[in-house]
Amino acid sequence: MIGWLRCTGREYAAADARWGTADPAVVSLEILTVFGATPLAALIVYQIVKRDPARHYWIVVLSTAELYGGYVPFPLPSFFVLPGAELCDKIPGIGW
Repeated sequence: MIGWLRCTGREYAAADARWGTADPAVVSLEILTVFGATPLAALIVYQIVKRDPARHYWIVVLSTAELYGGYVPFPLPSFFVLPGAELCDKIPGIGW
């Protein structure tokens, strides 16, 4: 399992150098994922099992958060001049 995770980390770092170190932006995104998205996903699973209609709202919230979290650190810095853009690899397709 550890070998697979290391390979994944190397692929992320090939696209964006911030993933190869303890960059504050990456760490903050991961903290949000672990302590925010994971419990919310567990709540959604519970609501699906119980057929709670409120699950639809929380699915939209979680999906929007995941889209935002995937959009901001990767494609956005490479298209605009933002802090951290120089760390992104400009080879087309490697960050996608």
